[in-house]
Amino acid sequence: MLVSASSAFPLDKASYPKSATVTDEKGVVVARDFIVKLSNNYAYAILGEQSPVVKNKTIRVRREDEEESSNLKLVSIENEREDRRLLPVYVQFHYHPKERFADSHTLDFLAERVLGRTNLELKKNVTIDLFEIPSHTRDESGFVVADKMQFVFESYNVPNLRNQLSPSKDAAVARFSSSDLDELIEYDHSVSGFDRTAYLEEMTTGTSCFIARQEGQMVGVLFGKEGRVFSLFGDTRSIVDSLLDAFLSTLSSSTVSLFSPAGHFKGSLTSRAVFRRHSRVVPSAIDWSRIYAHNAGMNIV
Repeated sequence: MLVSASSAFPLDKASYPKSATVTDEKGVVVARDFIVKLSNNYAYAILGEQSPVVKNKTIRVRREDEEESSNLKLVSIENEREDRRLLPVYVQFHYHPKERFADSHTLDFLAERVLGRTNLELKKNVTIDLFEIPSHTRDESGFVVADKMQFVFESYNVPNLRNQLSPSKDAAVARFSSSDLDELIEYDHSVSGFDRTAYLEEMTTGTSCFIARQEGQMVGVLFGKEGRVFSLFGDTRSIVDSLLDAFLSTLSSSTVSLFSPAGHFKGSLTSRAVFRRHSRVVPSAIDWSRIYAHNAGMNIV
């Protein structure tokens, strides 16, 4: 399932992810998934909603004749799956069965579309965030590598969360302006390890963005909207507290929710584990020491 249930903006209207669909014989979309290309060898997969017609069912699909088409046509829904356990090992692990779950079809298609078909150096890597890990996510979609860090989706009472904050006395917090964009892109790259320009351009127009500066240098950023903190980066905990306090002071809602590495904040009202899986390796360029909230289900950090 798609982790980011309340996104900053609809994924199908955003420019930075690529999407693939499965349609039935009438042209009705029964499944749609997304992928974000972060580099020539790296991408982030995002699961969308599925119709009950195909949800939790194995299906056969075919690609449309048009070379540039991102649509797969539903051929059939299979009631029984092929027992592959007695097949040679190289067949089990290197050949995809014709009948698979819809997201296995779409993500395989998207990974090939954005990262290319060949992978002779075995460097291509795809990451996904999920609330639950179905067996086919590992066995058929290839998400076999797990982070050691635990991620959570938590909600907090706003007054109680503000009471545990200790804002910096030296950091100045202000709302984002268009003149901050280039510096924001550079700062985000130093934290995430990727060039996320298209993503940041849409986030700055679709959410409330707060920037923290110290001695004229950008030292933190927060994206939030309507009781959600989408991203919260800061060089120190006190800078993070300053940004979060500034955002919480603008909310009319009594609760706020966010995705984060576990343990940063206390006293959550609800908490749900998030599982991050990769197809090859855990990304090494992400600076988790400066990340207190991230936009799981929308774009990797």
